[in-house]
Amino acid sequence: MNEKFRLADFEPIIREVVGSGGEFTMKTHGTSMLPMLSDGNDSVVLVSVPEKIVRGDVIFYKRENGQFVLHRVVGKRKDGFVLRGDNQIINEYGVGYDTVIAIVTAYIKNGKRIDVTDEEYKKYVRTLDGKYRAKIAHSLAARVKNKLCRIFHTGAEK
Repeated sequence: MNEKFRLADFEPIIREVVGSGGEFTMKTHGTSMLPMLSDGNDSVVLVSVPEKIVRGDVIFYKRENGQFVLHRVVGKRKDGFVLRGDNQIINEYGVGYDTVIAIVTAYIKNGKRIDVTDEEYKKYVRTLDGKYRAKIAHSLAARVKNKLCRIFHTGAEK
């Protein structure tokens, strides 16, 4: 039997487990956190939200539209956190502390638990800024190339 479950159905359970000091482990879906988290293959370990969320933390939060998201904190402003998936170039602004359900303290990849305190994880996080800048540069170069191709009618913009 292959039943589909909605994450919204588990929200009260997740909140209860992490709120009582426990860990809640769940599979991840989507590609925004690649390469750290692979769609449907990897899991995250969620715990209660600490008093202070810092740059680099991965948080599990709920958007106003009801969508659940797992993204990394890349900054903080007066209106809330600045978040971005590891595989994305667009930031999300103004995510409030009150929308955060839990924080990731570990993830499970290929059967191995990797805690956010592990050196392997810290090394991965340190490389993210450079990868982000490279993605932005590549995206900008592609847009410039496409625009120039349209200007000069070469047809090579595809």
